[in-house]
Amino acid sequence: MTARALVLLAALALAPFTAEATYRSGPLEAQARLSMQNAFHHDGPGDVAWVQERNELRFDVKYDLIRAGRESLGLRQASFNMVYRGRYDAVFDIRDHYGDLGYRRDDFRFPEGKTPRELFFDLRFAGALRSLSMRLGRQQVVWGEADLFRSLDVVNPLRLDQTWVLGDDFSEYREPLWIAKAFYTLGNVGPLADLGLETFYSPNGRPLTDRMVFGEVSRIKFDDPLVRKNRRPSQQPFRRVRYPWELSRVGPYHTEVFDQAELGDPIGNADLIYLNRSDVPTSTFSFAASMVGVRLLGKTFGGLDFTLNYLFKRSELPGTSVIYRDLFDPRIASDGGPNVRPEKLAEAAAAELTPDTDGDGIPQGRERLIRRCLEENEPVLIFDSLRGYPQNRATACLTQALWYPWTHIVGATATYNDSDWTGMIFRAEQSVSTREPRNAMRPAAGPRAGQFPTGRDIATNGMRETAVWRSMVGFDWLRAFSWMPVTRHDPWFLTFQYLNEYYAHTEGQIGTTYSITDRLSHWNPLFTMLATGYFVNSRFHPTAAAGWDANVRFPFFWVEGEYHFGPRWSFRLGEILWAGSAHSESFLFLNKYADRDTLYVRLTYWLL
Repeated sequence: MTARALVLLAALALAPFTAEATYRSGPLEAQARLSMQNAFHHDGPGDVAWVQERNELRFDVKYDLIRAGRESLGLRQASFNMVYRGRYDAVFDIRDHYGDLGYRRDDFRFPEGKTPRELFFDLRFAGALRSLSMRLGRQQVVWGEADLFRSLDVVNPLRLDQTWVLGDDFSEYREPLWIAKAFYTLGNVGPLADLGLETFYSPNGRPLTDRMVFGEVSRIKFDDPLVRKNRRPSQQPFRRVRYPWELSRVGPYHTEVFDQAELGDPIGNADLIYLNRSDVPTSTFSFAASMVGVRLLGKTFGGLDFTLNYLFKRSELPGTSVIYRDLFDPRIASDGGPNVRPEKLAEAAAAELTPDTDGDGIPQGRERLIRRCLEENEPVLIFDSLRGYPQNRATACLTQALWYPWTHIVGATATYNDSDWTGMIFRAEQSVSTREPRNAMRPAAGPRAGQFPTGRDIATNGMRETAVWRSMVGFDWLRAFSWMPVTRHDPWFLTFQYLNEYYAHTEGQIGTTYSITDRLSHWNPLFTMLATGYFVNSRFHPTAAAGWDANVRFPFFWVEGEYHFGPRWSFRLGEILWAGSAHSESFLFLNKYADRDTLYVRLTYWLL
């Protein structure tokens, strides 16, 4: 912990706690707070890394333009809402290792703060449109009943470039988008009560990968591609210094990157370099980034709350399409036999016959091919291993495009409060996504070693797809335990979830991890249990959670405690344990964090 954190902690016992944490004056309501969070990754007692020193300034402002009970301009209520969250992570300036790897860029040090986080108007209409309300602006849309699971709550992408999905409040992870949302009250209709129709449209959609940091997966990175001693290969041990929240890292087991092709004669083994591009829209507003949704919500007179949901949007995660035809020709062989294009072979051979005029041991023609590959993103064949592996006799540079297809998502939720018998609230959520991308098992790797791209590989660019059924059933339970110290007078909130993803097509495919050792399963069950509550006059807020990916036997645990010192100060301490193996390839990417158990501590001061 930093010296600044220790000073602030010591000051807690001396600070006066008499002011209000929320400022209210007429139509204005405001909150302001400062917080500092430090995080430490660890993988055993001798492997601890300081990875975060996140300083945050946040303002929440609400101003009633038309207060409830008054009418003006056809409105019976109108308010302006803004949330500003500026963040600065000092660890990228303090730790030299991060600076050496180029992580002192402002988008890492200052990931937020250039614009307000949320900025929207709430409008409630009067007169003939009295049943209509709208929210317009940069906002979050939260649908569904499942926690830690992307089924219907898929409108806003997640900010996974500053922490993972545990350790922050769930609302802090979503990235607000520009959205127009409307709600129309229908009232009671037949056996249904409190019916409402909600719809939204956004031209600002983003995939889940929008803010992810991918490290060096599927690409090669050199300090200077033509100076062998300065090359930094993409295949390195797991313990290398990496961006603390990156999703993937490249390790020595060929499990996370397609970096070697086992082609056999005439080429032998080869390096593979994927020249990435994406069809994800980069403009702020566009039809290609649009999404739309509508849901009907209400309750039956028997007390069952329900929603019926529909969304049309891009898929959350991409598949990859590899343009094999640039280097391979199915007219030569379409059954997996050698089919390198003759002109590419001739070009690579001619490059080897050119002189080495600068004395660096590399023919000038080969230098030109290397530059065309790494600097101009051009698919070429090179007769040499750019990683310096003697068993690899060639390098194949292939274009790889990330692919986000449009998908229809149809779903429903149900919630029932069984107050008479069990005292539990039962929850269920079901959804079907019609078209999500997957990847064909790659040629020249894994079980297809020695096989060149087939005619089908070349025709489809290795793209596959599947429908996905996502399911959740669970319960919530308020229960006090008289035998427990500290909390005996207040109830715990207990919640259990059984979650599952079912993939309609899995044979001959790999998942969104892009790993050739990742075997897709039709059924992907996940179990979660969480206990939380507010104790000691609502000052103490503990959380304990556990999860289990049943297919790969991957458990994880989360323990956190937050204590409020009066209305202005709070202190939070938490630990996240990813207790499975890094090689247990989870459909939720849990294995990516297996060597990054996280201890974090946060101190917050409310200015208003």
